[in-house]
Amino acid sequence: MFHPLANTDILRYIIKILVVFVLTISVGSSSAQVLLDNKGLDLKITNGTVITVNGSVLNEDSGQFINHGVLYIRNNISHTGSLEMFTPDTGLVILDGNGLQSVDGTSPITFWKIEINNSSIGISLNNNIIVKNSLLMMSGDVDLNGHDIDLQSTGILLGETNDHRVKGFPGYIKTTRVISAPYELNVAGLGFMITSSENFGLTTIERGHEPQNMESNIGIARYYNINPENNTSLNTTVEFHYLDDNELNGLPEPALWMFESVDYGTTWENRNGSIITDDDYFFKETVQSFQSRWTLGDESWGLPITLLSFTAELNDYNETELEWTTVVEINSDYFTVERSANGMTYEAIGQVNAAGNSVTQLDYDFQDPNPFEGATYYRLNMVDLDGTFKYSNIEEVHLGSEGNFTFYPNPIMTTGTLTINTTNELSEMIIYSNSGQIVQYIHFDASGFSGYYSVPLESIPSGLYVFVVKDEFGYAEKGQLVVVDK
Repeated sequence: MFHPLANTDILRYIIKILVVFVLTISVGSSSAQVLLDNKGLDLKITNGTVITVNGSVLNEDSGQFINHGVLYIRNNISHTGSLEMFTPDTGLVILDGNGLQSVDGTSPITFWKIEINNSSIGISLNNNIIVKNSLLMMSGDVDLNGHDIDLQSTGILLGETNDHRVKGFPGYIKTTRVISAPYELNVAGLGFMITSSENFGLTTIERGHEPQNMESNIGIARYYNINPENNTSLNTTVEFHYLDDNELNGLPEPALWMFESVDYGTTWENRNGSIITDDDYFFKETVQSFQSRWTLGDESWGLPITLLSFTAELNDYNETELEWTTVVEINSDYFTVERSANGMTYEAIGQVNAAGNSVTQLDYDFQDPNPFEGATYYRLNMVDLDGTFKYSNIEEVHLGSEGNFTFYPNPIMTTGTLTINTTNELSEMIIYSNSGQIVQYIHFDASGFSGYYSVPLESIPSGLYVFVVKDEFGYAEKGQLVVVDK
């Protein structure tokens, strides 16, 4: 004879109905450390219901938490089931313990909304998590601990500060979503803000926190892997945000520079821009492509002197006033001031003693009473006690009548042709790298001047360059040239 309770599937179904019915009511708090284990069954939290678990929560087998309400968890959470732990796309989970909490299990945990409100040191991930709506940081950190937080196409990180943040490595907090003509878009709240009139297509952004090694340099405790579907002529303005109390990794904030690695951490190239220390971000314009890793570091880290600025200006007496500022000096010896009439051959015109060792801002000055007619170029040779040296950026002043120059196109292809319109005949043009090295020199023939010149580039690598043109009267003009691959 058939007995209904002898069928285990029917029995399991009846138990599920009973459990679902019981958990549709509000559950009050208790001082006991308990374990809420669904034993592979579905547990339902209805809309408006608040459940506080003064212990851990475990999801097993094919069970799910059907969460339309709010679930407070004071201890750990673990998922070893075969289905998503929380469903549907509603409900809030709050981790609000007063000791270290962990996210455990063998299957990623998918949250709609999750809030971190831990009054102790925070949360440690021993499992990957997915956030479809929001990850709100209220109190305590989240340590990735070798795992990932995936914000997918709709999730966002909110409320992150120096006091409560996502940290730790290895592991990423990441997102993949379609980006179209972004305007000041802080993608998924990860701190990488972009502005562009172009469409990136399906784009993956991963944020990691392991300081990157760049030969003698080292980065801050934050980097981004940026991988757009469309990766040419993006003409993007970037803001790389960071947390100054926790992520500088011992580097002097005013001396931070941006670096890019197209092989994701093996070789690095300096990408100039501006550091905005008041708001903790690095600003860079005209980024044409990504599919690479980006971080911040100190270009001069490991070298004797970190130079914040170097300027040259003519005073009312046609003397050149040279001023420079350092923020770090390690075993520094002296500065040699050098000048040139053509930007290629330099002579020493003076020497200024350095501080030796300093981690505060120091200001220096030097005066050249007799600059050349036309253009005069200046640079510093910064020398360490052991003879290690580095050149500064090149600055230029000029005496004489001004010309009228225009240049296009800018940006320009690596093998493109630059057109110069001018009212005066030109004598020469010099293109410098950001480190002050000459990458191309052009001498102009005085015959046949027709108001413009065409300058083919000699396969200059993509990047930002400084160019100087000098006319027949010795007047020189300087500008920036952006060279792109495509």
